[in-house]
Amino acid sequence: MKKRSLAILALFLALSAGVLVWRAEHDDANAEEMGLNALAPFAAEQAVNDAAEWRERRAPALRAAFQAEIYGQIPDLGAARITARTPIEVPALRGAARVEQLEVVLGHGARRFHLLLVTPPKAAGPLPVIVMETFCGNRASLPGPATNLAASSVPGECGSGMMLPLVHFILGRHISTPPIADIMARGYAIATFYPGDVAADGEDAIATLEQIGGAPRAGGLAVWAALYSRAYDVVAADPRFDPARIAIWGHSRHGKAALLAGAFDHRFAAVIAHQSGRFGASPLVSGNGERRDQILKNYSYWFTPALTETSPLSVDQHQLIALNAPTPVFLGNGRSDDWSDPAGSFEALRGAQGAYALLGSRGLAQQSRSEPDYADDLVYFQRGGGHGITPADWRAFMAFLDAHLQPR
Repeated sequence: MKKRSLAILALFLALSAGVLVWRAEHDDANAEEMGLNALAPFAAEQAVNDAAEWRERRAPALRAAFQAEIYGQIPDLGAARITARTPIEVPALRGAARVEQLEVVLGHGARRFHLLLVTPPKAAGPLPVIVMETFCGNRASLPGPATNLAASSVPGECGSGMMLPLVHFILGRHISTPPIADIMARGYAIATFYPGDVAADGEDAIATLEQIGGAPRAGGLAVWAALYSRAYDVVAADPRFDPARIAIWGHSRHGKAALLAGAFDHRFAAVIAHQSGRFGASPLVSGNGERRDQILKNYSYWFTPALTETSPLSVDQHQLIALNAPTPVFLGNGRSDDWSDPAGSFEALRGAQGAYALLGSRGLAQQSRSEPDYADDLVYFQRGGGHGITPADWRAFMAFLDAHLQPR
């Protein structure tokens, strides 16, 4: 496990420094040249011309294709119920937030996860909420030591305290811990959890995924997408929170899961997918970014076994974004994050625009990657730098959420 952690850390260093031998050949083709149009003919179907055709014909066909060809069946994890509530003391927050941890049991009790709730100490509800999936568990989501936190089976690459400063230097100081005090001051609550409690993110995931089942078998991303929905169930049932103002947030692989969750569950008020890359927002037909064979070599358990390096695919990621319509979607990007293909993600938004327009949404109005309009329902943000989470990213996340979740 230690060797695996060091190898992953070395990869992060290489990506950050830009010294990888492989580098994408930049392809500046636009959405039209790449054939990215969610309303165009699909399989044996004709083009879509109105909202009814999208909802009744195209959207179901696309959801079926994404499950069969890429992600596997979105699993039914059963009802979520709370079996324990534990108050958490976090001295470093200096009274800026109240924290509690919920034990959430799914279905008949075979699977469970711990949901960390962080709320403003004096705000009047019902509050808007940001639901987050994180890499390193609830302890890493908090600034400094905390009492009473349940243990979580976090991956080895989360590292020790000695490695944390280096990880923050490479991936940004918010890679594990969001700016809680700032978020609380703006009147939001946070609900965060580690999805690996249910389906691990590692080589041992296959056995768990086979137990969860589904036909075709759920990949890890499909399970993590389903967990966003179960977290929504828990948060929406709490009178402190507003069910109509619950957004989901994910970075990198969890950004892929967030887009997938939004495509199958329209209860979310907004979706933030930050640097989600290949099989997230980056179109497969793009000449940039991490290739299919590269991602399958390391993360085949994220997908259905039907997905191989050469299996034909009838769908692409602009259609996944379109399936979120009319839910507002924010794509965050780093200009130097070659593997996530920031240019391709912008074209995928353009390819999804037709579905948003059919459903009465303004969709994407911005004309360039450098001028986001946070009030749009499709928003593209790009900052300098590579893969990670920075204060600039969080300023953009909050501008988007303020535009869509706060009273106007």
